[in-house]
Amino acid sequence: TTRALHFAGALSLGGVLGFVVFVAGDISPRLARQLRVTARFSAALMLLTAPLWLILVGASMSADSLATTIIDRVPKTVLLDTQFGHALGLRFALTLSLLPLIVRLGRRRIGDSVAALMAAVSVAAIAWQGHGGAELGSAASIHLTADVTHLIAAALWLVALRPLAMGLRGEEEVSGQYALARRFSRLCVVCV
Repeated sequence: TTRALHFAGALSLGGVLGFVVFVAGDISPRLARQLRVTARFSAALMLLTAPLWLILVGASMSADSLATTIIDRVPKTVLLDTQFGHALGLRFALTLSLLPLIVRLGRRRIGDSVAALMAAVSVAAIAWQGHGGAELGSAASIHLTADVTHLIAAALWLVALRPLAMGLRGEEEVSGQYALARRFSRLCVVCV
């Protein structure tokens, strides 16, 4: 579904950027290219699915056809007047802002760190579209904190396995593979 693809893009982008900052160390030009391609694909997936998802949610909320939903500007109302729309809009804006940083991924540590932070905020915004986002009071704070923590941990641990595999394949020295795996293992311990 559109929602699943959008979330997959967000988690993938967070995982790639988190891997660059917390695990990769000095990145070879080959690995940097591979990570940039993966990050671009993840960002494209998010940017393509967001408007479609917004239209589909608007059609569901209005109980109208897609054409009527678009003509009546229901997606604009959903975007500007609902928590769902605010979270989706935030992720969309952050992803657009990340594009110049993705182009330079692996070249400047500060740029990579800013990109990873922005991606983490984007991943965290998913929580406001779940059950925790619908709750009120102190229970909502607890639920949202747990959801945000789990989402970011999933991006940094599970989704970063692909960049780890790319890094291990590209590392010719066993000592380099060991160092990469060790840094990833430390990150996993924090995530668990």
